[in-house]
Amino acid sequence: YDERPIHKVTISRRFQMAVKEVTNAQYELFDPDHRKFRGKKGYSTEDNEAVIFVSWFDAVSFIIPPV
Repeated sequence: YDERPIHKVTISRRFQMAVKEVTNAQYELFDPDHRKFRGKKGYSTEDNEAVIFVSWFDAVSFIIPPV
């Protein structure tokens, strides 16, 4: 009941998505200070677990290198 869509969404442009999630170890090469969030609320403590508590802005910075 809590995982059904709130409303219908139409995706009108192409986009890309990774096959696997970004791990803590991968993200911390980009942002070493993010390590302080490991284990927060009991989630994502190991190197090979998905990184969490990343803002949209930080995610964009991670995937789009500076020019």
